[in-house]
Amino acid sequence: PPPAEQTTGRPATPVHPVSHQVPVQPQPTQVTQINVAVPTEPAQQQSSDRVGKIIAGIAWMFLLSAFLSLFLPVIGGLIGGFVGGRKAGDFANAVIAALISAVAIGGITFAAVSMIVSFIEGLPIIGFIIMATPIGDLLKSGAVIVALFNVLPMLLFALLGGATAKK
Repeated sequence: PPPAEQTTGRPATPVHPVSHQVPVQPQPTQVTQINVAVPTEPAQQQSSDRVGKIIAGIAWMFLLSAFLSLFLPVIGGLIGGFVGGRKAGDFANAVIAALISAVAIGGITFAAVSMIVSFIEGLPIIGFIIMATPIGDLLKSGAVIVALFNVLPMLLFALLGGATAKK
C-alpha cells in the first residue's frame, strides 16, 4: 500500500496527472429556503372593504332617497345620490351602488304607484270615471314618471359624489 494509506488509514487522494494538484472534493450544497409571502390576506381585505363600501353606498342612497323623496321628490334623490356616492368611496363603487339602488327604488316606486292606480280602478263609479279621462292615462304612466324623477337625479349625483370621494 502507498505510504498515505498507511499513516491515515484512508485511501490517498489521487493527484491529477497534468496539473499535479489534488482535486477538490465537491462539498454538499446547502439549500437556503426563501420564504415568499403570498399577498392573499390584503387582497381579500381590499375586496371585502370594497364590498363594504358599496353596501354602505347602497344603504345611504336608498334610505336618503326614499325618505327625502316623500317630502322633496327630486331634491331627495340628489341628496341621497351624492351622500351614497361619497360613502361608496370612488367612482366605480358609486356606479355599482347607484345602479343597484336605482333598480330597487325604481321597482318599489313603480309597484307603489301601480297599486294606487289599481286601487283607484277598483272603486265602483269613481274609479271608472277617473280611469276613462286623461287623468287615468297619466296615472297609468305615472308609475314610470315618478320612478324616473326619483332615480335619475340619484344616479347623476351618485356619480358626482363618487368622483369627489376621498380615498
